[in-house]
Amino acid sequence: ALEAVLLRPQNERMDTGSAIEELYQSSFVEFIEIDETSKFINVPLVAFIFGHQKLEVSNLRHSIQLDTDLLQYFGATQTSGTQKGIHPRIRMLFSHVSTVINNDIDKYNEFQPILEYVCGEYPPAWLMLSDLCKEIGDIGFFEKAKEYARRLIARKPKLELQREGWSKLAKLSEITSDSSEEISALVGLCNLPDTSVDIVSNAINRVNLLLRSPSILDSSEKQIMLLDLIEVMESKYLEFDANDASRLSWLYLHVGNEIKAREWVNKGLTIDDTN
Repeated sequence: ALEAVLLRPQNERMDTGSAIEELYQSSFVEFIEIDETSKFINVPLVAFIFGHQKLEVSNLRHSIQLDTDLLQYFGATQTSGTQKGIHPRIRMLFSHVSTVINNDIDKYNEFQPILEYVCGEYPPAWLMLSDLCKEIGDIGFFEKAKEYARRLIARKPKLELQREGWSKLAKLSEITSDSSEEISALVGLCNLPDTSVDIVSNAINRVNLLLRSPSILDSSEKQIMLLDLIEVMESKYLEFDANDASRLSWLYLHVGNEIKAREWVNKGLTIDDTN
């Protein structure tokens, strides 16, 4: 949080790690470790009183107050509350920033480097930043929202976060009528391990709908992505219902393989001859 706050445009850059370590060695702060990668900084009462007295006569007090106001966007935390980790603090930050930006959209540029830094240190926050940009509603911010979803995916986070990232990118691409990227995102989603047949089938249904417009993808790109989807879908055959077989059949038609399309129609009717 401290390093993020110092990215406020008016601040000079400094080595916060060394500064915090010096404060720790001097017993001005204490560390509360949450896990191997994150810790909270606690200021003992005596150190707080000493620092407050120094601040009152400092010529930097107005600048420090601005930093403090921003730091308070993370919310107050009791020692007992640190066990919940940093996620609630970061969500609080984004909630406060959202309120400020809704009142003055030009403020976004001031917060952007701070929020991006937080996301770089805590990957789930890329989804929060993507949502923030989506809420603004301007077309340029929709593009930012997509970019932040891509940044999350590029970090290769935990599987559920990757799933959320691909799903969000697909939805944002649908909103911005970027059908090519939407299909690409749906393929990425389907290729994740342990993706359910329902998710894959619904994605294929959406792809089949988009492919009614023939100019969405060039032929080679289309062939590669659709064959990828076909491979994923066929691997889940034992979980199929007749609708799943129908959707797979349409995919085969889109790659020009009518023989396989007919084969899957027949398999679907074997599953349910009334479909």
